[in-house]
Amino acid sequence: MYLLDTNVVSELRKTKKADRGVRLWAQALPAASLYLSAISILELEIGILRFQFGPQSKGARDFGNAANSDKMIGLL
Repeated sequence: MYLLDTNVVSELRKTKKADRGVRLWAQALPAASLYLSAISILELEIGILRFQFGPQSKGARDFGNAANSDKMIGLL
């Protein structure tokens, strides 16, 4: 199980422009082993809202809409 930090998710969102090391690391892992914390989900949602009217808004909204709630880990 890997708990991804917000900066890793943001880097991977860049697809081809993402850091090669981060991209290769993530590609080598099974998708089922990657998780997000509730805090990271919140940080990503805040980032999406900041870009709501900018040129990157569509990609950010698409990424946010694709969030998989069963992969989220709540922290108490």
